[in-house]
Parts: sequence; structure tokens; C-alpha cells
Amino acid sequence: MPIEVLVEVEPFLKHGHYVLFSSKWRDPIGGTMRKVIATQQIPRYRSYVIEAGNQIDVDLSSGTGFYPESPFSMYEILFGMKSGSPPNVLLFPMHTPTDYFMKLEESGQTPDPADEDRRLIGCLTEEDISMDKPRLRIYTLKKDYMDKIILRIYNNSADVTRVILRGTVNRCRISTPVSEEEKKEVMRNGRYRFIPHWEDIKW
Repeated sequence: MPIEVLVEVEPFLKHGHYVLFSSKWRDPIGGTMRKVIATQQIPRYRSYVIEAGNQIDVDLSSGTGFYPESPFSMYEILFGMKSGSPPNVLLFPMHTPTDYFMKLEESGQTPDPADEDRRLIGCLTEEDISMDKPRLRIYTLKKDYMDKIILRIYNNSADVTRVILRGTVNRCRISTPVSEEEKKEVMRNGRYRFIPHWEDIKW
């Protein structure tokens, strides 16, 4: 799935921009180029209380509002996080409850919040994705077109803590696929954003 940790916060897609979906997306999205017709920015806050040394899994596809329902909508979401003082919460983007998005290639070097050393692999801290600089970007489409995305949040402190997760949703209305002629012209000029699939960035 399209999960990115940005070096710097980037501007949202706007009316008139083009997006090109990887061919690995499900039909009828895969390989198509769409035009952004309209956008609307909507902040969405979620609050969670987590016991010391415990974790919660936030399934973005279930009851959070972070997946659109229209086949002509795409959400571009920037996530920021805030907890208690001092901040000591770790966030792990996941594809399934056992498949972490960020992991190393060496055997045994995959994230594991239950392990003191491995919990520091592939995690994002509040410094990485603060409310001021929400650098975790996730694209979502209608559930029929993609699998679930899970955000695992681990309380790495000795006290119970409240975590506030803010997703600023850029709600994009997208067109039907543009013609092949228009697609070739846009690609020739490089005036589009590529929307990868999970399989494009997983190896």
C-alpha cells in the first residue's frame, strides 16, 4: 500500500493535478491515470489510552473514516502524533497484523515491540511525525480497491499515556481514466504523481 515517510512535508494534491496508479492496484484502478477534479482538507483526530508496555492496532479501514466510500474519491492523508511528556510512543505502519512496512533484510531484523532491541526497528516517533510536521503520508481508496492498513502504536514508557493521532485528509475527487492521448502527453511533460502499490515498495 502507498505508505511514505517524507523527508519534508509536501503540498497536497490540488485541482488539476494528475495521478498515475501503479498497475498492481486492483481493477479498475490499476495502471490508470486520473485527474483531480476537486479537493477538500478535513482534519480527523483519534485519541487512545495505552497502558505502559502495551500496544494498540488502529485499522484505518474500520470505523476511522480514513477510507473513502466513493469509487471516485482518493484520500491523501498526512498523519501526526502527540502523547504525554516526555513523549515515548512508537508507531509502526503495517500491511497486516504480522507484516511491518519498514524492516531490514537481515534475518531476525524485523520490528517487534515486545523485544527491547527490535522495537526500535522501523518505528516512527513523535519527532518523526509531530503535529507540526506530519511526515507520514498514506493514500487510501475504496475498500474494494485495496487491503487494510494498520498503524500499531506502542507505549514505550513506564506509565499509562494518552496518544492523539491526527490525520489531515485531503479528500480528492478523481476523474474516470483519462484518454491514452492525454495520458501520454502528461507523462511526456512529467506533470503527475505516481501512486505506488504495496507490492512496488515491498521486497
